[in-house]
Order: sequence, then structure tokens, then C-alpha cells
Amino acid sequence: MAVTWKKLAQEADVVLKTAYTAKGDLLVASAANTPAVLGVGNANDVLTISGGTAVWAALGAPASHATTHKNGGSDELLLHELGEPTGDVECNDQEFNGLVLENSASDPATAHLGKVYFKTGDTGIYVCTIAS
Repeated sequence: MAVTWKKLAQEADVVLKTAYTAKGDLLVASAANTPAVLGVGNANDVLTISGGTAVWAALGAPASHATTHKNGGSDELLLHELGEPTGDVECNDQEFNGLVLENSASDPATAHLGKVYFKTGDTGIYVCTIAS
């Protein structure tokens, strides 16, 4: 069996855990090859750069959203105006409000595994379980 040697770091070459004095402390460089600890910021602070140094800065209040962008606004984008997706649409567990599934009096002409539609004749919801 071969012997493998691993070099152990000297204390001067590592950042000791004793450098971290508070929960949330971050390791930063105050200069080249010079580790330093940046203490945790305040609530709602963001980490940013000032003069090449990592610093905490107040986030500030968010800008107001244009009224025209809100539901029913003059420049509201509707999904059907963007065209039909060519692939999967990731929802990431988001809630749909006012979602309308395909409405049809009869089964859709094309079947796609997992497709859902609302049949107006019997007011039932159908799911395709066999791929075409």
C-alpha cells in the first residue's frame, strides 16, 4: 500500500475560527493576501463594494411601481399576448389567480400527456394520461 503525504497548514497560513467573533461574520480581504472579518450588517443592509472594499449599505425604500403596470393597467401584459410557449413553463409552486384551462365542448383534437382541459358539456376537468 502506497503512503500519501498531506502538508499541514501553518497557523500563519490559515484563518482561525477565533477570528469570527459574532454570528454572521464574513471573511473578506482587506488587501491582497490579507484576510479580514466583516461583521454582520444591520437589518435590510445589502453587501456592496465601496472603493474596492466590501461594505454594508442600507437598502433604502423600493421605488414605487407604475400604476399602468398593475392589473388592468393600460400596459398590462397578458400571457396570451406573448405567444404560446414552445416548452415547459416553470411555475415553481407559485399560485395562479384567474387561471383558465382550455375550454372545449369535446375532447381536444391533439392529446398530450398531462394536458388538462375543462369540458364545457359536462363541466368536468380532464387530464390526458396517454401520450398521442
